Amino acid sequence: MRIVSHHFRPAVLLAVLIPWAALAGPAEDSIRAAIAEQTGGAVGVDAVHATPAAGIFEIVSGQQVFHVDASGRYALIDGRMVDMRERRDLTAARLEALRPVGAPIAFDALPLELAIKTVRGNGSRRLAVFEDPSCPMCQRQQAALARLDDVTLYTFTYPVIA
Repeated sequence: MRIVSHHFRPAVLLAVLIPWAALAGPAEDSIRAAIAEQTGGAVGVDAVHATPAAGIFEIVSGQQVFHVDASGRYALIDGRMVDMRERRDLTAARLEALRPVGAPIAFDALPLELAIKTVRGNGSRRLAVFEDPSCPMCQRQQAALARLDDVTLYTFTYPVIA
């Protein structure tokens, strides 16, 4: 025979949820303040949510979702760890450190589907170019590349000059 008070389940539920509700307000406010401090107010925060990982919070900023630690300094954005204060991609820095100096990158390893492809002549030779469309030097380089024959040119735009 099972005797369970109809008041028991709601009481247990409240006992579990009330401590979380009490922490939600101050934690959310401190995370918002930390992100504002770390980014100089450059990142707006629409919502803050706790995650199953202790000390990691979900941030909603416009249509973007990313995660930060409790200090607001370190964020996981699209799978990359970013130092919000220094505005530095720590994952990229680490990957660069792991790559041997001067190690060649195989042409076929380049994400050619992301490049602007231009075929001149029969396109038998392949060339990858990384350029900033606003860069005067890059524009001169494009003029020189226009004189090449029988080349498939893959141009990766990389904005550096704002």
